[in-house]
This record gives sequence, structure tokens and C-alpha cells, in this order.
Amino acid sequence: MISMEDVSLADLERYLTSKGWLKVDALGTSFEIWVFPGLSMYEITLPVNEGHKRFRTLVDDALSQLCSKESLGYEELIRKIISPTFDRMLVRVVAGDVSKGRIPFNEGIDLYSSTFDLLKDSARCLHKFKDKQKHILAFKSEVMMGQTQVGSYIISLDSPLYEIGDSEVSGMFDQGKSLGRLINEKTFDKVRFISEFLDDCELNADESKFDEFELHELTSKGITNTVCDSLLKLFGVKSHRDLELTFEWSPKEDIDESYKKSVFLSSKSSTKIRTLGELLKNRRKEASVTLVGNIEDLHRRYKDEDGRAKLKTKYKNREVGITFDVAKEIYDEIVGAHSKKYAVQITGEVHSFLSSKKMIAKFNSIEDIQIKKNGDLDYVT
Repeated sequence: MISMEDVSLADLERYLTSKGWLKVDALGTSFEIWVFPGLSMYEITLPVNEGHKRFRTLVDDALSQLCSKESLGYEELIRKIISPTFDRMLVRVVAGDVSKGRIPFNEGIDLYSSTFDLLKDSARCLHKFKDKQKHILAFKSEVMMGQTQVGSYIISLDSPLYEIGDSEVSGMFDQGKSLGRLINEKTFDKVRFISEFLDDCELNADESKFDEFELHELTSKGITNTVCDSLLKLFGVKSHRDLELTFEWSPKEDIDESYKKSVFLSSKSSTKIRTLGELLKNRRKEASVTLVGNIEDLHRRYKDEDGRAKLKTKYKNREVGITFDVAKEIYDEIVGAHSKKYAVQITGEVHSFLSSKKMIAKFNSIEDIQIKKNGDLDYVT
């Protein structure tokens, strides 16, 4: 059972700072005053060191005020205060050559650096905010190495619940999460999405098996070729190790139950991830592209839903079928153009994935569509 005796002065000060309290004054050389902006009814007095004879009395008063302000029970509050200020990211690699908990030095270094690269990529992909580069660098400087376990080889990185002191910037994040928790969740999301993607789609080393919408869904999740490169290094030099990613989430911040599961990637996935990374590396996007061609592969699941089609055309000196969404309001018009083989002109932003074998492309957004009837272009949308 936890109690007030488990709370140190450093723990309490760290917690107050993370929750937006400000240390505003000192009473002589023995005490310090903490206030919460905008709520004058709360004022916490703490001694400057734990040796003071009133230390436990003042800590008890501080805990009572925090319980009232945050609507928490006593034990629940103490648990939050003394919990680790980091999420532990665990990557297990499984193969015969690491079963005794040992690994060649250079490959062990690669495991740490590649796992760290996953966190850095998630941090880089965040939307812009005030002093982003400064805070990202500070976050990365606080990442710590953990230790391994016998039976396989596990590395652990302690990824901090890095807080941004600026309340205006902090408010931009979901539900008041710390910057560190946001990065950690995003890293888990990326690896989980890749795992589910590889399980759901039927693909192999041939990129022709990739679907245009699947690739664009990956990029919308912030998955890049650098994420794929980092995962490939985790598989080992011979790509022979299975991977397991787990986070031990700090109780200081709430976390959805779905994040408490492990994510698995078989060594057999390495070829697919390598192919995926090559395609993502050659991703391009171009705005206000106007292309003319014929409709092919038009379909939708239900009458009251948007459809999907391909415009068979020439783009970048290649014959290509460019996928696009068909709004339900114009679906019948596109059906007519398809059945009567009318030429269709589309203007919009094109996202493409280029390899030596083929191009995979999609209109990510559409400015207008026109159908050429009897030699004339009719405006559709």
C-alpha cells in the first residue's frame, strides 16, 4: 500500500511543474510558495529540503489541495506523483543467435540506434509549433538506455514524458498530453499499422501487389521510408530475427487499452518492408495537374456512398491508371462517361510512387472534373 512517505520533495516539485503550477516566492531560506495561475484559492507551501521538521505536514497539506483541485483520491494522486516520468519502449528480437541474451556489439548498437530513429521520426512528423526544434532536441536528450533479459535480446529506451512549459503550445496537443507521450503513441501507432497492413494485404516482393489507396493510407499515418529502414535494421544483418514491440506506459498520463498490447513483426516481413520502403522513398506529389483520359475500374459498395475509379491516361511519360474518389453526387455522370467511353479531364493534386517497374498514382484532391461530350468539355464539379 502506498502512502505519503513514498512521496519525495523532488517527486512533488516535478509533478507541480508538469501540471502548470508556478514557484513564485520564498519565505526566508526555509520555504517556497507554489500557486496555480488563475486559481487564487490554491497555494502550496513546501520546505526547501526534506530535513525540515514540518516536511511531512506540508506535504500532506499539498496532497490535500491537489486531491481537491484534480478530483482524485489520495492513493491515486500519490501513484501519479511517484510514477516514472517516462514510457519504456521495449523491442525484443527473437532468433537462435540471441537466445542467451547476447548479441554482437555492432548489431546491438544498431538495435538501439534504429529504435531511437523510430522515436525521432515520430517527433519530426509532428505539426509545427512554437520552438518545435528546441523541444524536440530536449526530448531526445532525455531518452535513456535500459537493459536486456536472458532468453532473447531485449533493448529498452526510457522515453521521457517531456513537458512543454508554454501552456498555449501544450494546449495544441490531444487532451493535454505531454509532447513525450504524443511521440511515444505515434511511434507505437506506426509500427502497429505496418504490422496490420502486412497482415491484411496480399503482397510480396513485387510492388505490383500494392494498392494505391493502401500506400496513401500509409503516408497519411506518417509512415516514411526512414521508418521502414529503421525496422529493417532491427531484423538484423541477415533479416532473420522476429520483432516484438511493447511499451510500458507511465501511469502519470492516461492511455487507451489498445496501446497496452504488443506488436509483432515476423522476419518474413522484412522483404515486404524493404519493397515498401523503396516505394515510399520515391513518393512524389504535384499540385494542379490536368490530365485527360478514359474511365476504367469504376465501382462502389453501396448506392448512397462515394465510389472509386481510375483515369487511364499518360503521366510523366508513362501509361498509368490514376485512382480517384468519385463523389456520390456525380457518380451517375461518371458512369455515363465510362459506358460511352467519353474522355474525362481531371485537375487536382497527384501523389505518385515511382519504381523502375511501374508507377502507382492517385488524385489526392480534385479541383474539377469535366467530361468531353461530342468534342466539348462539360463542367461536372
